[in-house]
Amino acid sequence: MDTQTDKLLPWPAVRERCGGLGRSTAWRMTREGKFPAPVRIGAQRVGWWESEVSAWLRAQPKVSTQQAGA
Repeated sequence: MDTQTDKLLPWPAVRERCGGLGRSTAWRMTREGKFPAPVRIGAQRVGWWESEVSAWLRAQPKVSTQQAGA
C-alpha cells in the first residue's frame, strides 16, 4: 500500500464503491477475513484504506447479467 497517495474512505464511500454492500454484511465479512478491516481514526469513527477496498473489488468474481438472472 502506498500511504502517500492512499486515503481513508468513510463508510458511505465504501458502500457506494461496493455496490450498496450493507454495513452489517461488511462487518461480518471483516470478522471472517473476507473484507478489508477498518482503521480507527477517532473515538467513534473508522475508515477503510482506498487501496484495500480497490484490491478487494478486483478480487471479486465477475457475474454476468445472464448468470444473475437478468
